[in-house]
Formats: sequence, C-alpha cells, structure tokens
Amino acid sequence: MSFDRLPREIRETLRLLCSRSQLVTPGEVLGRSQHKFVVDIRRELARGLRQRGLSYPEIGRYLDRHHTAVMHLCAGMPRGQRVRGEIPCPDESGIWNM
Repeated sequence: MSFDRLPREIRETLRLLCSRSQLVTPGEVLGRSQHKFVVDIRRELARGLRQRGLSYPEIGRYLDRHHTAVMHLCAGMPRGQRVRGEIPCPDESGIWNM
C-alpha cells in the first residue's frame, strides 16, 4: 500500500519512526528493502501496530507483506542481539557456558 493511502495514525507513526532514524524514508519501509536499518524500522512499526490491536493480516495489508511474514517480523529480535549457532566453550575457570 502506498504511503498516502495508509490511515492517518499509521502515517504519523511511520513518519515519527523514520524521522528518528534519519536514514530511512517511509517509502523504503513500505518497499522491499532488506537492509538492516530498514527492517529494524519495519519491525518496530509492525510491533507497534500489533500492540494497538491490529491483526497480522491487517498489518500485512498495510506493509504489503503476507501475514506470516509479519508474524516473523514481530517475533524476531533486532539483528546483533541474537547469536545464531553459538558454540559453547569453557570460560577462564574451565566451566562450560551453555
């Protein structure tokens, strides 16, 4: 959905999020970009809309995403906060961190 066709409340929220980052435009958030900073803003918007009571399909229509993509977006953590495939290793005391 284009930015102009979004409900006023969602447009204002998106403008606020984009102005805070100063790197991302609303068009990029609604577009197909997968850059980290764009996805982080998109995630924050999706989580905020979910907290306001919108369903995954509703959010998906606004973001032009399938509802399952929105579910993963809301459930995911921002990059850098989760380490995938972390291998346990002993610390200085010889105790394994698992």
